[in-house]
Amino acid sequence: MLILSLSLLFLSIALLTWGIWGRVAARGVYCRACRFDLEGIDRTQEDVRCPECGKDISSELATRSTLWKRKWGMLVAGILFFMLAGTLLGIAASNNTARVMAALPDRVVLTMHRIGFDAAFTEIATNRLVRKEPLSDEAWDDLIEAAMAHQADASVQWDPRHGEVLVNAAIDQRLTDTQLASYLRAAIDAAVEFPEAIRHGTTMVGFHLKHSTSTRISAVNRYGSINIGDSTLSVQTRMTELAIIEPEYFQQVNQQSGGMFIVPQSNLGTSSGGQDGRLNLSEFDWDQVSPESEIQLAVTYEIRVHSRGPEKVFTSWTAKDVGSIKVLPEHAELVKLNKDPEIIEHFNSNPSVRLKPIYIVPEDQRWSYGSVVIPAESDFVYSGMPVSLAGDLYVLHDGQETRFSGVKGTPSGPGGIGLLSLSWAVQIEDGVDEELLQSWLDAGEVTVEYRPNPAIAESTHDIREILGIPVRFDSVQVTDTKPKNTGFTVEPGEDECVGRPITEPSDS
Repeated sequence: MLILSLSLLFLSIALLTWGIWGRVAARGVYCRACRFDLEGIDRTQEDVRCPECGKDISSELATRSTLWKRKWGMLVAGILFFMLAGTLLGIAASNNTARVMAALPDRVVLTMHRIGFDAAFTEIATNRLVRKEPLSDEAWDDLIEAAMAHQADASVQWDPRHGEVLVNAAIDQRLTDTQLASYLRAAIDAAVEFPEAIRHGTTMVGFHLKHSTSTRISAVNRYGSINIGDSTLSVQTRMTELAIIEPEYFQQVNQQSGGMFIVPQSNLGTSSGGQDGRLNLSEFDWDQVSPESEIQLAVTYEIRVHSRGPEKVFTSWTAKDVGSIKVLPEHAELVKLNKDPEIIEHFNSNPSVRLKPIYIVPEDQRWSYGSVVIPAESDFVYSGMPVSLAGDLYVLHDGQETRFSGVKGTPSGPGGIGLLSLSWAVQIEDGVDEELLQSWLDAGEVTVEYRPNPAIAESTHDIREILGIPVRFDSVQVTDTKPKNTGFTVEPGEDECVGRPITEPSDS
């Protein structure tokens, strides 16, 4: 308001000056005192006087060559603008802008918004869009048109008040199908993150498809989920084709992930999701690629915004990202094994990695997928790790070791925390060793050991350094009662077993 008030003040001064100065009405010789036309009068004589007012006009200073006429319209406008500027300055100085805006009728507030009155737009976005008595359809149309144009112009900084207009217009179903599709497309940023390098002859290359909410939909308020009619919006990404461009090699896939469509508040950051992808290179002809060269990996994927209930696709589009990946020699060290004493001491001194109890799933409740069945599960919790983990977990019990699962986690920063759901996948054709599971249950606890495995890190796009020594979890609980979902925190829970580094794997 202060800027507008000062602008109006300067404008009023300009109008007043212009109005007082006026315009040229006539040119010639005129009496300065009464403006009488002195054309034809000989002023070279002594004591020459104006025929109209009697003033001495013998000197040049007693006459003028032009007559000016004041612009009364400018004067009136200048006075009005001066009064308005003074009023607004008073409001701004008293910190009553929002209260004054709230008291004004819609027509006045909308007019003030159109001429660039910032506080008027704030009043509209924070109060009038969602009040019980709605704005007029004409007002909504103007606001929507301005918001869509603002969203489309990526060169200007995003104003979350426009986001408030668009999200409420979407919820109220005021957007046309074209406008809604445009809004939703601008709402999602998606991109593939590729690894910098892979080893020549590797059988797998990993990457990550990430999608996040664009900052160009953030609003004044945060919306945890969006309903349009009976539909709750969700975002889904689906990878459809993975390919190496030269030499030609491709793989059809149908891998998807998703989550709720969330409109963030401008000061809270955006929401994001994603999925890891892997291109199987077991049949790729590595003879056509030389070490120290590059390959071009292309990932084709579809993004769509749809309803979570009755299936309805509001908009969808296909994208293709290409990344250059350097090919290192076959025996190059792609993943570094970190054995720094300070790193090891960090894991000794902090509960950075923990295991929750191993749950033995009853036979009639086990789920399977493809050719495997899951007879046992656990959760791996990590927080504040100084280096990534990528390796295998082994259960050590009664002189026997059994690979339980692969695990990987990346540094989460101070106070950061993450959880991985682990499962023991057994080939259905091999059958489950029920006696082994029962021996775990009878003992009530087992030892679990993490052993670094660079191959697991290599199959991801961003892990190139891992803890290079084993970590042991002593006395991990084993139960056939499904654990309650108690969540996880930075500090370990009562049922969590903290892992500590060891110098050599166990012989048990």
